[in-house]
Amino acid sequence: RIKLKVRSMAAPKPKFESTQTMNLDTMGNKASTLKCANCYKNFENSGKAVRAMNKYFHVGCLKCVSCKLKVSGKYLAKGQGVECADCATGGDEIFDNFEEFLGGDEAVKKTVPGQTYNKCAKCKKEIFDKGCTSPDGKMYHQSCFCCDECKKSIAGQQFATDDKGNKLCAACVSKYQQK
Repeated sequence: RIKLKVRSMAAPKPKFESTQTMNLDTMGNKASTLKCANCYKNFENSGKAVRAMNKYFHVGCLKCVSCKLKVSGKYLAKGQGVECADCATGGDEIFDNFEEFLGGDEAVKKTVPGQTYNKCAKCKKEIFDKGCTSPDGKMYHQSCFCCDECKKSIAGQQFATDDKGNKLCAACVSKYQQK
């Protein structure tokens, strides 16, 4: 009979890097030729740059890929972006259950890697669920498919279009017919 000892291996601690904030001579050549890795604009009017992942960013352009907040200080490289130390270690309890707090907002739902989603003809954002198709084949979020007069959703309801292509709900059509 063999006795086994159960041991747990601790996960390796992540190796954080630190951002470096530097003052730029706004009148100098470096500020006009250096480009932000996020917005691709130069640093002529900003005076400061943040260096991370061997790239330069405007102070507000370096954001965490998880919580979308400005990163200054320790970070981990994640894909093409960075993740702040709080998100990387799970140390920020403010964002626990954030999606639930927002009530399942489409913009916060996790997407499936490699999956493509239709874009809404009105707001141009991806449609994860609750979409509808108009008779002309355009895709909309149900909340975006609205009467052009009263702005109420007409998804799944009868509607009419005027000679300019504006969508009108039944209530607005009857209002115009009474005139």
